[in-house]
Amino acid sequence: MTMIDLETVTKTYEMGSSRVNALDNVTLRIGDGEFISVVGPSGCGKSSLLFVTGGLLTPTSGTVTVDGTSLYELTPRERAKLRREMVGFVFQSYELIPYLTAFENVALPLYLLGLSQEEQEERAVTALESVGLEKRMQHKPSELSGGEQQRVSIARALVKSPKLLLADEPTGNLDQKTGKEVMDLLAYLNESQGVTLLLATHDPAKAQRGARIVEMNDGQAREIGRR
Repeated sequence: MTMIDLETVTKTYEMGSSRVNALDNVTLRIGDGEFISVVGPSGCGKSSLLFVTGGLLTPTSGTVTVDGTSLYELTPRERAKLRREMVGFVFQSYELIPYLTAFENVALPLYLLGLSQEEQEERAVTALESVGLEKRMQHKPSELSGGEQQRVSIARALVKSPKLLLADEPTGNLDQKTGKEVMDLLAYLNESQGVTLLLATHDPAKAQRGARIVEMNDGQAREIGRR
């Protein structure tokens, strides 16, 4: 089954009198449960590809279908609902709310989904335990290491049991050892829970963890390897 289907997707920005294609006629299909790595230097279109796939960035042309739903035929409200329910995001800069504890950061998506307080608590605790942070739940981001903060962000992405996980340079701010631990965790979640994982990275070694590697260059995408 196809989880992601991008068909001739272009995203164009106006830069003064010039036009820049962040995505240039990209066609890409990703199966349910696949782990795909997207590689390329800064500015090549990796993040734009993830944001378009996750419903955060409207393409200039082309179609984006996720789990059988054409994203940009939905209203913004419908697209936000789909994103809340089935897409998890992991960012390089963690994007945690600084005045909330790890537990509260992870429970927040469940509150937005309207779940009961009891279910919010149960699922948030389970998600934090799954990333090894059962003893750090009541700590705020400033009291956590970079690796722990990224684990909180992964738990937050996973707490709603998404079908699709989009990770944009998730190890970019981490040292090599901690980065490997985060990559091990993402790969384990993909294998054990069947989550479709789309990983953007500039690191060729980390890209090798994916079943397929897609290279972005000047907004264009091409497959360059399979595991």
